[in-house]
Formats: sequence, C-alpha cells, structure tokens
Amino acid sequence: MVNITKTVGDQGNNSSEDVALVQPYFIVNLFLVLFSFVILVSGCNRNETPTPANSDNVAKAPDGTKYLALEHFETKKGAFELGMAPCTAEGCAFEVRWLEASKPVSSIAMPNLATTQDVQKGTANLNMGVGPDLPAWSFSEDGYFLTTIARTIMLDAETVGLLLTQYYGWDHVKRLHRLVVPHNGNLVMVWDFDESAGPTWSASVVVAKSVGQMALFWGFDNGHVPSDADRLSVTLLKWDNTKWKFIPELGKKVATLLTLGNFNTPGDARKFRQSDTKGCVSPYWVLSSDTIKILPQGHGVLGKVFVLNDHARVELEKKRLIDCGIKLKLSVVDVVSSPMPYEMRE
Repeated sequence: MVNITKTVGDQGNNSSEDVALVQPYFIVNLFLVLFSFVILVSGCNRNETPTPANSDNVAKAPDGTKYLALEHFETKKGAFELGMAPCTAEGCAFEVRWLEASKPVSSIAMPNLATTQDVQKGTANLNMGVGPDLPAWSFSEDGYFLTTIARTIMLDAETVGLLLTQYYGWDHVKRLHRLVVPHNGNLVMVWDFDESAGPTWSASVVVAKSVGQMALFWGFDNGHVPSDADRLSVTLLKWDNTKWKFIPELGKKVATLLTLGNFNTPGDARKFRQSDTKGCVSPYWVLSSDTIKILPQGHGVLGKVFVLNDHARVELEKKRLIDCGIKLKLSVVDVVSSPMPYEMRE
C-alpha cells in the first residue's frame, strides 16, 4: 500500500477558509488512492492467474468453477502442469500451464472441451501397437467422450517439451497432438497434428524415440472402398534447435511391421479380416505393395506396426495370434521413415 500525504497551508491555522480548501483536495486524493489500489490488484491477478486460451469469457462461467490442477511435470527450469480451466459457456478446457518458482506465468488451452470438470484418471493406449499404456484424464457423457494425455519429451540437453494428445468422439474417434515448449517465459506450440475430419476411421500416435527425435505413426482405414488398401505411414522427426521446429528425416528405419499372409489383392485381405469372428486380426491394417515394397505388385497383407527394436512386443503378438488359431504366414518387415501424411506436407 502506498501512503500519500498532502499539506495545504499552515497546519496550525484552523480558519474556515483553510478548511474549505482542504476538503476538495482530500476527495481527489482519496479517489486516486482507491483507483491505484484497484489497478494494482488487477495487475497482480493477471500475473498469478494467466487467462487460458479460448476462454475469453471466464468471468461469465455459469457454474463458478475455478482452475483445477490435475498433473505436474518437473523440469530443471520450471514445471508443466496439466489442469482444467474455469468453465465457460462453451465448456471446460484442458489447460497446460508453465510454472516458474511455483508461479504460473503462461498457459495454453487444448481445443476440445468437456462440459464439466468431472474427469477421471486412468490409463489409455493410443493403439497401433506403439508404446505402453499412459496416464490419461477422461470425460464422458451420452454420445461423447474426451481423453487427454500428457508426457514430457527431451528436445535437447536443455529443452523439455510437453507432448499432449486428445482423442475424442464416439463412433468415429479422432486424435490430435500438440507439442508445447517454454520460451522466454511463454508457452509456444512448436508442432501439431490433427487427424482428418469426416466419418472415417484413422489413427495417429506420436512416440518419443530419443533426445530430439519423435515418430508419427499415421493410418487411414479405407474400408469404404473394400477393394483398396489402407494407408499407413511412419515419419521420423528430428528437432532443429536453430529453427525451433521438427524436420522429417526420410529413409531411416523407424518401426517394425508384423505381417500376416500374402493375399492376391488387398480386397482378399480385407475379406479375411471381416471373416475373423474371434477378432484376432481386427487391429490389423490392410496393406498393399504401395506400402510393403517386397510384396508382388497388387498383392495385399494384413499388418500391424510396432516401435523399432520392440522385439518383445512383436514376439508376444506372434504368440497371441497362434493361440488365437491364426495359421497364416507371419513375417517381420522393417519400416523406413516416409513423408508426412498429405495433410502435413510442406
């Protein structure tokens, strides 16, 4: 608090003329003090509680909710915190905060909203056979669910980012990914990927490979044209610290593909998958010689992709298929890094 003192005339003179002069100045000074105090308090609130992106009408929150902290990620320079922003008329956003000295200095909101802050902690697997189950925060209601997953990734010896994934929907689940990094006290989104819209089934998974490297696994189910193969790509991405972006590294081994059979056409492979009443091969993609170069032209296989060198998971999958009664020939094929899916090509 700042004290302001104003002296008018001779303090020992109590004439009525002096009193008449003091009263207007006293009122003006009192107004200035109150105005300064309001500005100071509002400024402090802005510094300690950053306004989340996409939440311009937080003050109009219909249910009076407050920020809800969910998960904490410590780094050498500060900490990431996954939480939920105060609910607005549009909904309740998952929010990432960057903390320095335990104080929030910047925030970014994820695009998909829940309708309440009633979320449950559990685990989730992003499918495609890559990576283990991850801690996840989920919201669900009739006809809709939303899951948010956060994990750290080392970009270089000094830089840590937070990689976030949301998958959402009901009949046609979609996924999106955001990578945020603190820079000069602000959170910056340095990479993102959204699956294509529409009533089609697709999948995308991002996996941290090593310091400064991650891999994007992307697949598109082309079941609406049964005679055609699905699309599958794996892209190795390397962090460029001078440009502050990820650059695709093509032609390098990045994953392993377990394949089943050798069908005359991709359509035959799809028919076999549909005839599998046990669901043994339901998570397998229908692939052609466009993806598996060693296949004869026009032939098809069923395939499931795994992180490179994850031999233990491949062997477990082989045993599962045999125990499930699958008698097709099993082969392991190296997958090399290919260009980004068409949505992301520069």
